[in-house]
Amino acid sequence: IHDKIYIIYKCMLIYVHLFLSINIFFQVLLGVTFANVSVIGSCFYIYKKNRPLNDETLEVPNENFRIRIFDSPSRQREQYDEK
Repeated sequence: IHDKIYIIYKCMLIYVHLFLSINIFFQVLLGVTFANVSVIGSCFYIYKKNRPLNDETLEVPNENFRIRIFDSPSRQREQYDEK
């Protein structure tokens, strides 16, 4: 009879250990998931805060931008080629 009690005791210890380890695993998984979602959410919030929603011309560069970015280097290149 002592052997049966010992086996039941060991089985209960294994069950409790598995339950606690699975519970801790899910707690860690939940914590890591929450941390990742928080980081991604904060990055998205910063992105949205820095980019206005009502600016429809944000994707289209204006003329000053085109002159400054594209024409100035081409003029410098022409001056260099002339030398």
